[in-house]
Amino acid sequence: LGGTLLWEPTVLAGEAPFVFARRVVDELRNSPNLTLLPRTTVFGWYDDNVFGAVERVQKHSAALDPARPMERLWRIVAKRAILATGAEERPLVFGGNDRPGILTASAASTYANRFGVAAGKSFAIFTNGSSGYRTARDLAAQGVGIVALIDSRAASADSAPEGVRVLRGGSVVDTKGRHRVRAVVADRGGFEELIACDAVAMSGGWSPVIHLACQRGGRPVWSEALQAFLAPDVGGLVMAGGAAGGYRLLGGLGDGAGKA
Repeated sequence: LGGTLLWEPTVLAGEAPFVFARRVVDELRNSPNLTLLPRTTVFGWYDDNVFGAVERVQKHSAALDPARPMERLWRIVAKRAILATGAEERPLVFGGNDRPGILTASAASTYANRFGVAAGKSFAIFTNGSSGYRTARDLAAQGVGIVALIDSRAASADSAPEGVRVLRGGSVVDTKGRHRVRAVVADRGGFEELIACDAVAMSGGWSPVIHLACQRGGRPVWSEALQAFLAPDVGGLVMAGGAAGGYRLLGGLGDGAGKA
């Protein structure tokens, strides 16, 4: 439990986000009228606001208790439900984009901020929005090398960390390497450049996770402003946070609190 708060570097109310998350989870766990179901996936939304969910009771345990089930099936009947499933980062498509050492920008940030692990020593970052710059700041703060930040936009208000080379209006068209990525081929205005690196962080924007909201026949609605599909207007299920297109941390927390 905690989602992106487990690796988010932004300070909340004077404390680290993972500490804030732990405190809130402890508060919820001690509430007499609330049930927490970690390791549980809601797989279906049916008529009359009935939800099906599967709880993985012991699948993560090394020592099994014969008196407990491996899994438990829940049938939840709700008067009201909030979908706060967040958003997933889209990858970018280019030659050799499945080589080892290539990952989404948010994954690179998660490794660095949550686990103190660098996925490489010299990163190339390829982005079409602000997320690549955020990852550049996260990596730079941990002392990870960044050889280039390649932004497909010709201009933006985003700024990279000091000393990071920015290629605006560029794109990655190919990668080199046998057992892992060793270089990217960056194209800018028809001119190609080989940039040596051992890791690539890519960000193609974000897509709200709205699958459950569309399960009963509703069609996703395209948002030109967000460049993503949003959930249709459905009764009995309210979108909040990233699932509603609110990607920023404080905005997502405020949106969730307002709809709770």
